[in-house]
Amino acid sequence: MSATRRRAQPIRTCIGCGARESQSDLLRLQAGSVGGLALVARPIRGRSAYVHDRRPCIEAVVKSRILRRSLHVDVPRALRVSAVERLLEREINRSAHLPGVPSVLR
Repeated sequence: MSATRRRAQPIRTCIGCGARESQSDLLRLQAGSVGGLALVARPIRGRSAYVHDRRPCIEAVVKSRILRRSLHVDVPRALRVSAVERLLEREINRSAHLPGVPSVLR
C-alpha cells in the first residue's frame, strides 16, 4: 500500500501586513554581508524577513522601520526604496501576464 504523504510547509509572517502564509507564497528578503538587501530564493547565513508579492505589503516595508526589527540590521531608507522599486517592478511584470488584472497595475 503506497501512502502519499504531503510534507507540511513552513509558515512565515509577512512583515508588511502581518498575515501568516506558507513560506512558498512569500518573498524572502535578506540583509547582505556588505549592508545590501537581497531577494533570495534559498536561505543563506543570516536573518531573513518575508513579504507578500503585493504592492501594499511591499510599500509598508519602506514606510516603516520593520526591516530593522526583523533583520536586526539598520537598512538605510535609500536602500529600502531601491529594493522596493525592484520588487514592485517584479510585481508589475508578473501581473501583466495575468488576465483580469486592472490596467493601472500594468
